[in-house]
Amino acid sequence: SELIEAVLRKHCLTNQLAATQELGAEGIDLSYRLTLRDPSRRGELESDLRNLASVERVSVFAHDDESEV
Repeated sequence: SELIEAVLRKHCLTNQLAATQELGAEGIDLSYRLTLRDPSRRGELESDLRNLASVERVSVFAHDDESEV
């Protein structure tokens, strides 16, 4: 979604769609590999994504300088 991409551009130096999974009528599960502009502001990224109407659930897993959403 363009809205998701806009949030990722705001918070990330790089973002790459790592995986997608069709969930039937429930929608699509998207997984991204990210390099955050400021890792200490990870909570703002989560909050901005949760505020999007098209996003139901957000999980962030940190791996050194990268995060996966």
